[in-house]
Amino acid sequence: MLERIYRKIKKFDNIYIFGAGKVGKAILEQFMIIYPDIKIKAIIVSDLKNNPLYIYGIPVFEINSINFCKDTVVVLAVYEKHIKEIIEKLTKAECDNIVKVNSIDLDDWETAKEEYECLPEKFLCSQRYVQPYINTLIDLERIKGSDNDKIQESIENKINDLYNKKKLDIARLVITLGSKCSLRCKECNNLIPNFVPQRDYDYEKILSSIERLVSLASSVLKCELIGGEPFLTDNLYKILPYLINQSKIHSIEITTNGTIIPRRSYISLLQNPKVRIRISDYGTIVNQVEFISFCKKNHMNYTVLELGKWISPGGVNKRNKNIKDLKREYGKCSSGYLCKTLHENKLFSCSRSASLYELGYMIEKEYVSIDEDTTIDMLKSFFTQGYSFACDYCDLQVKNRKYVDPAIQISKINT
Repeated sequence: MLERIYRKIKKFDNIYIFGAGKVGKAILEQFMIIYPDIKIKAIIVSDLKNNPLYIYGIPVFEINSINFCKDTVVVLAVYEKHIKEIIEKLTKAECDNIVKVNSIDLDDWETAKEEYECLPEKFLCSQRYVQPYINTLIDLERIKGSDNDKIQESIENKINDLYNKKKLDIARLVITLGSKCSLRCKECNNLIPNFVPQRDYDYEKILSSIERLVSLASSVLKCELIGGEPFLTDNLYKILPYLINQSKIHSIEITTNGTIIPRRSYISLLQNPKVRIRISDYGTIVNQVEFISFCKKNHMNYTVLELGKWISPGGVNKRNKNIKDLKREYGKCSSGYLCKTLHENKLFSCSRSASLYELGYMIEKEYVSIDEDTTIDMLKSFFTQGYSFACDYCDLQVKNRKYVDPAIQISKINT
């Protein structure tokens, strides 16, 4: 699709793309997939406001921060209505080499991309491993109040490690503590009502698996603790001190429905600066006033997640989707990037995948066993896989998604 552009720009040492929107991202993807020998130095935008700081591990800079030289070329990847204005800006900035991309059909590229059976290793690494880490790091730096310069400095100090095959950095690790829950949500993505009896998961397996992952990783930016309802589990209070004391683990999130007040004897743990409580807003189903008041009174970091409508994940039956559909759906789903889930001593692609396998619905053994034989190579291959069989048991990313009210109960639960 970009052969004409490729021939024009391959002789330049400094290659930039102007545009961080849909067109710019599509052009970047084509270079990374079709012409991996082209090294894009950066993405340029008029204003960083409302633009990402990185796309697929490539930094995004404002035009006034770039020093253009004779060996620089800019590929103009914006919609037609913006071209004249941007050419004027580039000319004013003394950019002599500008290559315009002809009108591009984004739908055609999305379709064409699905036809690639094996995407380049570096693209998958950038898409599924590097960029999720960068996004998570940006999120943590924003919480600390860092400005864009400080954030980009932190990322640049880390970027070489992220591409180092001998090093492992985990953006986000989800840890399932148990299936005990105070609610029975009909559309529960993690299938918690299907677990009978509900229980705490094996503490020794969870802890030894976390220890192994921490020993292999240079950093774990976020650990998310989930249930069921985590405040119903003994495991939460057993595992939390270990996580807090690990210098490699930067932050810990506890995702709750806000129905169970935390044990008062553990308030000091929950007040730790590393810990943030995430309260899922289930509308009128749950009265969370008491829980939020408890967090405020005890000076705990918390966030209320306003989820709005839920997307129905559908039933537990196998849909028999083809590989193309699995790749497309896994590529669109945030779980495919940021929800690698530890279930006792197995690491799954997402929490639904863990539940599907644990309950015996998913026949594919799609996980990494976490033990003394687990290696960095095994984990990085898992993080960068192109699709997941769990998507064959899920409707979250199908074309005609079904939206439902949040937390509709199978039967009334006293909370």
